[in-house]
Amino acid sequence: MKKLFLTGVVFWVPLLVIYWVLNFLYGLVLKSLYLEPIKSLTLGLPTSAASFLSVLFITGLVLLTGLLVTNFIGRKLVLWFEYTVKKLPLISSIYTTVKQSLEMIFDERGQAFRETVLVRFPLETSWALGFVTARSDQGLLTVFVPTTPNPTSGYILFVQESDALKVDMPIEQGLKFIISLGTIGIPDFSALVYRSPENQKKD
Repeated sequence: MKKLFLTGVVFWVPLLVIYWVLNFLYGLVLKSLYLEPIKSLTLGLPTSAASFLSVLFITGLVLLTGLLVTNFIGRKLVLWFEYTVKKLPLISSIYTTVKQSLEMIFDERGQAFRETVLVRFPLETSWALGFVTARSDQGLLTVFVPTTPNPTSGYILFVQESDALKVDMPIEQGLKFIISLGTIGIPDFSALVYRSPENQKKD
């Protein structure tokens, strides 16, 4: 199941990035891609229910794509599709770059990301989910903080290891959490209570 999901992600995310670039407005994409097509089928359900159904629909679509892409006919179709995309100016470079980035991120050998951490970003009072990509001998961590729902873009932070909170979350679960807009694979944030500014003042 995990392999099918990741295969589907590698197929769809480059296309979504191209869609976002061509539309320029992230908010417009989020509205049209995640909610509006499903809302029209929810028969007046509350927004929260419509959003939940949207997430289920997208997850199912990604899994189905992963299943199709991993069989013989699906692989042939993907090769034909990629051959066609690579003939298009601009779109070709975007698609290739994003796909290569995703393949590196989802590498089963785990070479890209080492562990999942929480770092204070962008404010001292907030936390962001990130992945350690390097560690220096001086205890300095290189942390990649991805954006959501596209994990191929984000921020590179350099933080002291003592300032990064380790999270008991596999890399794959962390990526699912980001891609799903924080609705899938929610981690246990109870440890943050002991690191919050309010509790530090009490110590």
